[in-house]
Amino acid sequence: MFEKFSGENIKDHIVRIANHIFSKFGFKKTTIDDIAQTLGKGLSLKEKVALAKETDRVCRR
Repeated sequence: MFEKFSGENIKDHIVRIANHIFSKFGFKKTTIDDIAQTLGKGLSLKEKVALAKETDRVCRR
């Protein structure tokens, strides 16, 4: 699922998935692992940090 997207498409997809999970569990209870699992992707620590930063940046818009 994760590999099918690239560039801006993956960011849009992550935001869509994150928003769905936030609405289901709440922002504070959602973890990066929850988002990664829904994306069907096991993430390395480096990828988790990058995803957390991107999610935080997008949510502050």
